[in-house]
Amino acid sequence: MKTYFSIARVSRKVKENLNGIDFADKGSVRFPFNAGLYAAKADLYRREKNYESAVKEYNLALKNDACSSEYYAARAEIKFLQEDFQGAVSDYSYALKFSHDNHNLYARRAFCFFCLKKYSLAAQDYNKASEQAPAKTHYKYMFEASKKLR
Repeated sequence: MKTYFSIARVSRKVKENLNGIDFADKGSVRFPFNAGLYAAKADLYRREKNYESAVKEYNLALKNDACSSEYYAARAEIKFLQEDFQGAVSDYSYALKFSHDNHNLYARRAFCFFCLKKYSLAAQDYNKASEQAPAKTHYKYMFEASKKLR
């Protein structure tokens, strides 16, 4: 199992997507409960901009590891790229259940709220992000802009 997972991860870093996907396929057939293999394969698909396949692979990864904030956040990023802002908000919300002190997740969900024109919710999340990471001044700026647009 380690071999398939390692080859998929190495090819992900080297950007040899096709070989990585092939190895991840072989690994996921032999080890169908390894969420990391599905996530590695999803990341390779994302790099190819094959977002539908990436979402399917993240779904399989989450089926095997439903408590991974990393997988929810990665799937949310793909949904954001597909302009499915409500779906991205949902996934970021799940990710925050498992990683509630991650300022990046709050900021990304806030930006999705901003795109949905839900400015008061965006302001709340930007405020949480700026509280957790006071050095990131752009969170404070976005918080003020969201407050004005409410």
